[in-house]
Amino acid sequence: MSKYQTTKKRFAEVPRSIPADLQAPACLDEEGRKLWNDLAPGLASADLLTPMDVPALTMLCQTWELFQSPDITVKQKCDLQSRLNQQFKQFGLTPASRKGMAVSFREATQKEDELKL
Repeated sequence: MSKYQTTKKRFAEVPRSIPADLQAPACLDEEGRKLWNDLAPGLASADLLTPMDVPALTMLCQTWELFQSPDITVKQKCDLQSRLNQQFKQFGLTPASRKGMAVSFREATQKEDELKL
């Protein structure tokens, strides 16, 4: 079995998505659960949320909770906004990151098709 076939087989064994109705983790407060409930179903239906991604989405929601807090300073809010921007990009939740994800997916599909020939 070639290295490509082994990698492809291991990747195929990874669960592709989670149920769209997956409940928000208990560690999230009201603001975090709202964001989870807004994002998780769409990400799951687009196969962008796997069980391995749950911790990253949870951290995004926790950062959102902090960002929404009225008890933070302007500097803290700016730092959190920068962190949120990076986290949103990880899930393709900005126009530029979606464009990059589409290109990466197209390139991967083309390479896979070329290897089949």
